[in-house]
Amino acid sequence: MCGRFAFFLSKEELVELAPGTAILYWPGVRYNVSPGQEVLAIIDNGPLVTIALRWGLVPSWAKDPAIGHRMINARRETAAEKPSYRKAFRRQRCIIPASGFYEWKREDSAKTPFFFKLASGKPMAFAGLYDRWRDSEGKELLTGAIVTAPARGAAAAVHDRMPVILSGKNILRWLDRSEEDPHNLEKTLDANETDNFEAYRVSRTVNSPFHDQPSCIEPVK
Repeated sequence: MCGRFAFFLSKEELVELAPGTAILYWPGVRYNVSPGQEVLAIIDNGPLVTIALRWGLVPSWAKDPAIGHRMINARRETAAEKPSYRKAFRRQRCIIPASGFYEWKREDSAKTPFFFKLASGKPMAFAGLYDRWRDSEGKELLTGAIVTAPARGAAAAVHDRMPVILSGKNILRWLDRSEEDPHNLEKTLDANETDNFEAYRVSRTVNSPFHDQPSCIEPVK
C-alpha cells in the first residue's frame, strides 16, 4: 500500500513532470502527507490543472463520506472492475505528484519506516483516481486514491505493495480523458517505474501524522 508520502517539489518541477499544467492550487511543502489530508492532484480539465483532493476516495454514490478512510489505495489488479473505483478508472483519473513515499518493514517486534525516492532526484507521479461526492445540501467533496501494484525492485524488500509511478508520455496517457478502454489503461499502469529507487531508513518520528518537518526524511542508521 501507500500510506504516507512527501511533497517538497517546486512549481517548476511539477510543470516539468506534466508539461502545460496550469497551477490553480498549491499546498506548499509537506514532509508527512497522511490519509484524510488535502493533496495536490493533476487532472485533464481541457488544459491540465492542479486541484485539491482529500486523500481517501468517496464514491459519488456513497451514503457516508467516512467510507473514504478505507479507500486511500486502489489496487491495480481490481480497480477497473471494483464498483468503488470503476467509474473513476474510466473517466476520472489523476496524477498525484510526490517527492517520495514511506513504507514500513517489520523487523522483530517493531516496524521500521523507510523513505523511497528516485535516484535521479526528480519527483514521482503517482497514478490516481478521483471522484466527486455531494452531501444533501449539494456541497461537493473532491476525494482521491493512489493506485498501487505488487512491489518490485528495491520496494519489494520492504513491502509487498507500492504506488504505481508513471513518467513521460505515460503520465499524459493516464490523464487523457478520451481514453476509456480499461485494457489500454491497464497497459499504461504496467509501465510502473520500479528501477533506480533510493531507499533508506528514517526516524519513527514519521509514524505520527502530527510530525511534519524535514527530519521526517533524514536518514538514520
